[in-house]
Amino acid sequence: MLLRRKLVLSVLVAAFASGIVAGCSSLDQWERRTLFQHEAALRVDGRDAPDGAAEFDLAVPGGGVTGQDRVHVWYPAASKPAAPTVLYLHGARHNLYCNAACIERLHALGYNVLALDYRGFGRSTLIPPSEQSAIEDARLAYAELVRREPDPARRIVYAYSLGGAVAIALAISIDEVGGEAIAGLVVESSFTSIPDLLRTMRWGWLPFLQLAVTNDFDSERRIGSVDKPLLFVHGTADSIVPHTMSDRLHTAARKVPDEYKRVIKIDGASHRGALSMAASDYGDALHQFATLAASRVTTRAGTRAVSSASVPPTVAAGVVSVGTQPLPARPVHAQPLH
Repeated sequence: MLLRRKLVLSVLVAAFASGIVAGCSSLDQWERRTLFQHEAALRVDGRDAPDGAAEFDLAVPGGGVTGQDRVHVWYPAASKPAAPTVLYLHGARHNLYCNAACIERLHALGYNVLALDYRGFGRSTLIPPSEQSAIEDARLAYAELVRREPDPARRIVYAYSLGGAVAIALAISIDEVGGEAIAGLVVESSFTSIPDLLRTMRWGWLPFLQLAVTNDFDSERRIGSVDKPLLFVHGTADSIVPHTMSDRLHTAARKVPDEYKRVIKIDGASHRGALSMAASDYGDALHQFATLAASRVTTRAGTRAVSSASVPPTVAAGVVSVGTQPLPARPVHAQPLH
């Protein structure tokens, strides 16, 4: 009886969804709007980039969809000339202006930050974004990162949520074309794949939903080809992306030695709360990871050797939860920063 009810409901919901989709230009466009939610990220009126940040556009090679596609970028520079540079890739629904607090926190930690809006977001060219276009935009921003930061040991990619999937694809594409190296990737609150994420939702058992996905962002498969140091950060109270997905990504990154990959769980942090809670401890962990990632670049280049014994213990560990293992040992049930 239960199986029959599910089958009937599946048919009804599929029919309803088909009616909605029929009103759109195509199933693909409907999926893009649903996945990226970029229409909520168009508003920029009355908002400014962080104080002192350079604002400029990058032209998409070949002109892109419109022939004149542009990707809008911010670059707040650090006060120290030798500071590492972070390429920041945001998630769905929110543009640069909505992510300004995160960008400012990274800048306050002493990093140069190069942050972009994918096409379809903010002041970038208005097109329906896709998995392919988002990865292309990340490659374009990465080329700018290489131009501004010639030392691979000082290049870090920091990616949030959907941006984490973009970053993992970016890392692979850099290796495939023999491009300039990056020191490491920080992936915050991201997922294993869109189909996996759908299965955690209320209607995820419906078969047509899985079949409708063409932008699958299969990070669990892709990350098996990544050989860069990895830091996964996830809040234990994330109600959008289960924090166990970061564990799965950590396990799937088989090319990365254990001492160069780690999962940090922020106790009580929500999907967007990792940078807000336990900010001091989190900043320390990020600095340690940047140092570790840089050491691996220089070790591979043969300029100096770094043994695993010299790696700070809070970074060389496998999977920890901030506040329950040393990082350092202060409680993390702090109030979010304002």
